[in-house]
Amino acid sequence: MTEKKEKARYLFQSAFMIRKILVVHHETSLPVYEMNLEENIGLDSSMITGVLQAISSIGMEMIGAPTGVKKIEYYGFVVTSAYSGAYTSYVFSETELDAEIVKGVSNLAKWFDVIFGYDSEQWDGSMDLFNEYKDTINEKVFQELYLWLLYPIELAPDTMNDYEKFSSINKKIVDFINSKGKTTVMQLVDKIEDFDDETLLSNIIELVKKEKIITNIND
Repeated sequence: MTEKKEKARYLFQSAFMIRKILVVHHETSLPVYEMNLEENIGLDSSMITGVLQAISSIGMEMIGAPTGVKKIEYYGFVVTSAYSGAYTSYVFSETELDAEIVKGVSNLAKWFDVIFGYDSEQWDGSMDLFNEYKDTINEKVFQELYLWLLYPIELAPDTMNDYEKFSSINKKIVDFINSKGKTTVMQLVDKIEDFDDETLLSNIIELVKKEKIITNIND
């Protein structure tokens, strides 16, 4: 198996294992964003944020302002966290995450600080601003953590214009999506039997990056 194919497989497996996402404001220890990918996860955000922030504080006292990504085990989950300015992003998963998704955890914290950090010191706890940008935040989360792999995908409007330039495997992928209108990565992998799963995943990811496939997070 090539490195590219193996990477695609681990990305999908990691995305599938994510159970909860939190972004916390340091000064107040309040979550400003939360997403549960498992209905009965059994983790109360209002209770766990204080514990997680306390762990971060210990790290700050020991080594100064935290940099990079940290991992801890918490109630059977692997918690991957990243700190940037006024915010920390936490991702709870069943297993350790693929390196690309770990990078996404860090990118997410940086993004929150760039977009919302300008008034974080004066933040009064109101969720109005975060609720206003909820769709934009969701899109960023799904992009950075590759959660779009778990949701329906469709072709971009101009994709068929480039059809003759595609490789045989990409033509298979495009044909299948075109016939369905919308489909899922799992359906593609299940129905296209001419290529191995890892090759299909790798090519789907590349087509998304090239904006030939549109991801959907609300279906």
